[in-house]
Amino acid sequence: MIVVHLSAQAEQLLERSQQHLLRLLHEKDYWEEQIWTADDDRQAARRSRTVRDRLLGRSSAAELAAYKRYEEARGRLDQVDFERRRLQVTVDQRIVGVRGEERLQSALKWLTDDWTMIRGYRNSRGEVDHLLVGPAGIWAVEVKSSNVRLQVDGDRWCQEKVDRRGRVLSREDACDRTGRPWGRQVGDVARALEQRLRTQGHALPVRTAVVLMHQRAKLGSIKQPGVDFVGTDHRVLLSQVAERTWPLDREQSSAVVDLVRQDHSFHEQRRQGRRHKTKQTSQ
Repeated sequence: MIVVHLSAQAEQLLERSQQHLLRLLHEKDYWEEQIWTADDDRQAARRSRTVRDRLLGRSSAAELAAYKRYEEARGRLDQVDFERRRLQVTVDQRIVGVRGEERLQSALKWLTDDWTMIRGYRNSRGEVDHLLVGPAGIWAVEVKSSNVRLQVDGDRWCQEKVDRRGRVLSREDACDRTGRPWGRQVGDVARALEQRLRTQGHALPVRTAVVLMHQRAKLGSIKQPGVDFVGTDHRVLLSQVAERTWPLDREQSSAVVDLVRQDHSFHEQRRQGRRHKTKQTSQ
């Protein structure tokens, strides 16, 4: 299988988060040092008080100033540590997500070079983790790495955290950052790609799949998910690819890959242009 990387957004987001986390750790060390210094200064000022101040139980100006620095440093440390702990959760989640995508690539590596895996394809409707293009057709595959039990009823996708006895600990929508259910997330990208291919003379279906790659992920009730496959096992995905085949020859596959590259480049340039324009406006 040939692997083409169009976008490394997940890896880039992870790297930026890790860099931010490192800055917060340095800042945490700085404010801890400031606390120790201020406390040492306060103790020294306390020991050097005049006899009169000691008898009256009165703090000196130096002691009050050191205490003020101590309280300010303590407040900043609490703020930084809160942000650090919150960001650590994000970093951990992104590490799991990146590893999930890599596990699927590794699991499918034995596919022949008639197959191309395109990673990080973006169009007008968003981004999908993987596109598989090969002899059996085109598949858009979204990978999720959550340790959850997935429940689907049409356009209602729900992820449940469960304990070992199967009791539900928490429940929340299984959706992307824009609020789209996972199935619609990958489906929107696939439909936009189908339209793009059609305008170029390739009336080809783009199958869709959502794969949970966490080793403890489970499927609950899956009703009318709106995608061609929902599962936790890449081997079952491959069996679906084989069963729902839409044969492509080498020339067609190559043409699809080229069009996907061009489409991604077009939308990525537009996205970067919008970002630049927004940045200029904000300035």
